[in-house]
Amino acid sequence: MKSPKESIRIKKFREYINNHADTLILISKELDNKNYWNCICSAMDWIDLAIEHIEVSSIDNVDWHQYSLQIYMHISFVDIVWESIKQLHKMLINEKTIPFEDDNSIFQDTRLGLDDNRYFMHIRAAFGAHPVNLLEGRKKDGTETIRYASWPTSGIYNEYDYAVLLYSGRKGYNDVPFGFKIKQLTNFFESRYRYLEEIEKAIEKIVDDHFSQKKSIVIDKVNDPIEQLTILETENKTRLNNSYYDEVIHNMKSFFQTDFSDSKNHDVIKCFAELLDKGINEIYGKISAMEVSDLEVDVYLHPDYPHAQQFGYTFSKLSECALGYSNKPLIMLQEVIDPLSDVLSFNYHTIQELYWLVIIALNVKNGYCNVI
Repeated sequence: MKSPKESIRIKKFREYINNHADTLILISKELDNKNYWNCICSAMDWIDLAIEHIEVSSIDNVDWHQYSLQIYMHISFVDIVWESIKQLHKMLINEKTIPFEDDNSIFQDTRLGLDDNRYFMHIRAAFGAHPVNLLEGRKKDGTETIRYASWPTSGIYNEYDYAVLLYSGRKGYNDVPFGFKIKQLTNFFESRYRYLEEIEKAIEKIVDDHFSQKKSIVIDKVNDPIEQLTILETENKTRLNNSYYDEVIHNMKSFFQTDFSDSKNHDVIKCFAELLDKGINEIYGKISAMEVSDLEVDVYLHPDYPHAQQFGYTFSKLSECALGYSNKPLIMLQEVIDPLSDVLSFNYHTIQELYWLVIIALNVKNGYCNVI
C-alpha cells in the first residue's frame, strides 16, 4: 500500500476543508445537535496518522516473529481510515446509512455470506481486535457460541495470503480457515478512501446552500457609519465568520468613535473619513455577495510607515494599545510623532486619538489625503 498519492489526497482534502473552515465552524454553531467542524477535524487528524503508517509499512514478507502484530497494526490503520470516513458520511450525508452497504465485489467469500464491510470487520476481529472471542452463532434459546482464532499464517491456504484457523467453541465442530489476500485488503482500503471525494461534494453542497440562503437576505443600510459598521459586524458573524473582515470593521469603528480635539486637523480628518466611508460600502458589498477577498480600504487602515526600527516598534505598540489588544504603558511616543509633525497638529487627549492621527498623517505622506 505504499503510494504517495494517498497522502496527497488527504492533504488536498485538508486544504479544501481549511478553505471553508470559517463557514463550517459557523454552520456548526447554528445547528442544534451537529458539529460538522469537530467531526471533520477528528477525522482528518486520524486519517493523516493512518495514511502516514500505511505508506511506510508493508505486510509483504514480514519477519515471521513480527508479522502477527504487524498485520494487525496494518489492518487497524485501514480501519481507522474507514471508520473516519463512515463518521463523516453519517455527519454530512446520511446518518442512517453506511457507504458500500451490501457490496461484495472485493472479498467475494460466498461461504460466509458477508458483504465487504462485514467481511472486513471479521478480518479486524480475527487478526487482533478480539481473536479469542469471535461470535460463531446463537442457539434457539438465545445463548451465544464463539470461536477462537489461531495466530496468523501465510502460504498455507491457496485462497488467502494471510489466514487464521477459527477454532470452534462447540465440541464436534471443525476448525475453519479464514483470511484475505493482500490485493483484496488494498482494494478495500482504496475504494473506501476514494469516498473522500463524495464527502467533499457533500461539504460543497452544505456551503453552497448556506451561501445561497444568506445571499437572499438583504443587509440593512443606514447613514450613520458606526451603526452601519455594527450591522456589518453582526452580519459577518452570521454569514462568513471571517476574522479578517471582523478586524477591519473593528478598526473602522474605532476611528468613527474617536473624538478629535484640534480643529486644525478638520479637513484632513474629513478626507480620511470619506476614504473609510467608501470602505464601508466596499465591505457591505463583499458581505452581501458572500465574498472574501482583500479590501481596498485596508491600504488606508494599514498605511506604509517609515522603516526606522524605533518607529516601527513604537507604532506597533501604539496600535495594540489604541485598538484594545494591550494595556501596557507606552513610552517614546515622540518617536512616531516627530517624523509626521510636519503634516498634522499632534494635540491629542487619548491614545486612540493619537493612533488615528498617526494613521491619517501616514495617509497624507502616502498621498491619499490632502495636507491641511
